[in-house]
Formats: sequence, C-alpha cells, structure tokens
Amino acid sequence: MHFTMSTIMLAFAFLAVTIGAQASKPSFCGPDCPPYTVVQSGTGYELRKYEKASWATVAMSGSTYGDAMGVSFDKLFQYIQGSNVEREKIPMTAPVLGKVMMDDSFEFTGDFEISFYVPGSAIAPLSGSGISITETPEDFEVYVAWFGGWASKDDWEGAVEDLTEKLDAAGLGYDASHYYTAGYNGPFRLKNRHNEVWIVKKDGTL
Repeated sequence: MHFTMSTIMLAFAFLAVTIGAQASKPSFCGPDCPPYTVVQSGTGYELRKYEKASWATVAMSGSTYGDAMGVSFDKLFQYIQGSNVEREKIPMTAPVLGKVMMDDSFEFTGDFEISFYVPGSAIAPLSGSGISITETPEDFEVYVAWFGGWASKDDWEGAVEDLTEKLDAAGLGYDASHYYTAGYNGPFRLKNRHNEVWIVKKDGTL
C-alpha cells in the first residue's frame, strides 16, 4: 500500500527534529549519519573516505527518479517502522541515498537504488519486501559536491555535470557507471537545506 504524502512528510519531520535537536559534525547532519573523513578539498567539492556502512536498499528498474524515490521510500519507511524480522522500529537517519545508474555514454539507464542508512547492526528485512541490506565497503571514497534549496531533477543533474567537469579538468579519475544523490532534510526544513551528489573515485569501489 502506498503511503500518503503527509506520511512521508511526517517521517522527514521526525528526521528534521532529530537533526536540529542534537549537536553534530558536520553541521548539516545529525549523529545518525555515516562517518567519513575529508581526504582532499577542491573548489566546490571534496574527496571523502567513508567507513564501512550498512544500508537498507530498494532497487527499481524502468522508472523515473521521482517515481523510484516515492515507491522506494514507502517500502523503506515500512521497514524502519517495524516491518522487519525483529519487528523493531529503527530511527530515521540521513542521508536518503539514491544511486542512479548510467550507460557507457553517461546517459540514464532508468535503473535506481534508493537507500536508508542503517547504523550499527542491520536488522534483516521481511522476505518478499523488496528490500535488501547492502554495504559500502571500508575506505569507500567519493567526490562530493553540495548545493542548497529544494532539489529538483534538473538540480541533481546540473550538480553532477558541474562536478564531472571539475574532475575532468583536474585530471581526476572517477567511476562513470553511476552517481549518488544524497538528501539530508525533510519538507519542514525551509532554510539551510543541504543536498549532495557523490561520484565514486576511480578504483574506489562499489
């Protein structure tokens, strides 16, 4: 069953309150974010090294980004609300990560993976839920660029294009088979919104 938009907004509102109520570094994220180290800084981007982390993931094929995000969010929200093998609720975390698959010409394939970060030991999803537990490996390195405001499809694509141009100009290798969108804020955060795109460093895995 599909959740209503109000349900999704309430879930993100809980995330926004959690993030806003607790001190954190970096400032745009709360304590339940995957930890990382900044390896290198460029103009408008940085190279991060993430620790090994678990994610609850839904894969979608032949869809638009908006549809994939909506359907996947429904499933993932049910999972953290207790539709898992332990029947336990899991805190809402950030970011909500979208993996966008690309072809050899760096064009969209219509395949996506949408993920919630799962801190600690991941609880197994119910069989047939369409959710799997995936992992980013140890020393997972990504080039990251960020922007504010309400992110649209054009915003995500523009940020990826800008980042790849900067990486190309700097002679930095990257994996062109996919990129990630990372959203950190719910709909009730009206100011100081934070969005990111991630591109995996060449030979950096995943």
